[in-house]
Amino acid sequence: MMAPSSSSSSDVTENPRSRILQIGVSAGRLCGVANELDEGSSTPLILAMSDLLLDIYRASCSLKLNLEVAIRKKMELNNRKYPVQHCKGKAGKYTEYSHLTGVTQENQTTEIAASTQVPSWSEFLLQVPALVREIQEFGEARDWTIHHTPRNIVLALLGEVGELAELVQWKGDKTLPLDLSEKELDKISQEMADVSVY
Repeated sequence: MMAPSSSSSSDVTENPRSRILQIGVSAGRLCGVANELDEGSSTPLILAMSDLLLDIYRASCSLKLNLEVAIRKKMELNNRKYPVQHCKGKAGKYTEYSHLTGVTQENQTTEIAASTQVPSWSEFLLQVPALVREIQEFGEARDWTIHHTPRNIVLALLGEVGELAELVQWKGDKTLPLDLSEKELDKISQEMADVSVY
């Protein structure tokens, strides 16, 4: 692997764009594992998912985002976007329910901002079991888990990684820190949360 030519390695590792690219690398590895998944062993899948979660955490730290808070706020928004009574057993987009929920493409803020209190990796990991339970309960309440095969989830995750990358693709490699508005930071936190949720 070549060393970066125009910046120090610490600039690269702390650059949010580089961290988001690394999420793409890990998501690609996860796709490869899911594509070759042997029903006898889930260990390679679990390891690839762990690597991806660590990369998402590192990217959130580079933006001074609390990933746990981002995931919880996104789940609150998802509960408003996909109320059980309107979407149970259905796989439609939230826009099919906008006239009932009031949630549109324009008003999806989670009001997250950069924080000086980003938990350590070990502190974040302590919250993961509770987050997983909440995410599972969300899917179960809507009868969506019948579609949650490893390959389906990985394909959905890949789409979210693309949406995350799109938010920083034209931000430039030389600009540190990234010049992000609160609205842009909120969108990035939501996409990181979406990737984490899958």
